[in-house]
Amino acid sequence: MTHTTKKSAVGGAIISLVALLSTAAFLYIGFVMHIWHPTWLVFLSIPIVSAIVDIATCKRNLAGAVSGIVSIGCAVAYLYMGFILNLWHPGWLIFFAIPITHALIKIFTGGDAQQPENQSASEAADKEE
Repeated sequence: MTHTTKKSAVGGAIISLVALLSTAAFLYIGFVMHIWHPTWLVFLSIPIVSAIVDIATCKRNLAGAVSGIVSIGCAVAYLYMGFILNLWHPGWLIFFAIPITHALIKIFTGGDAQQPENQSASEAADKEE
C-alpha cells in the first residue's frame, strides 16, 4: 500500500467517523434534550472536515479548498442571517461571494492553480471534460 493510498484510507475513515459522530450527536441532543431544530447544524461539520482532509491528503489544491470553505461559509452565514436575524431577502446576496472568490483565486494564481500531487495532468484533463 503506497503512502498516498494510506493517507486516503485514513482520510476516508476520519470523514466516516465525523459523519457517524454527527449523527449520534444529532440523535442524542434531539431525543434527550428535545432540541431538534438548531442541532441539525452539526451536519455542517462533515463537509468542513472533508475539505480539511482533502487538503491534508493532497486530493484538492489550496485554491479548491478555499472555494469549498467559502461556499460552506456562505451557506452558514445565509442560514444564520435567515433564521436568527430574519434577513432572508438581503441575505441571499452573500452567495455572490462564491464567484467573486473564484475570480480572485484565478487572478492571484494566474488562472491555473496547481493540481494535487497525486493527480496526473491527463487525469486533470479528464475531470475537466
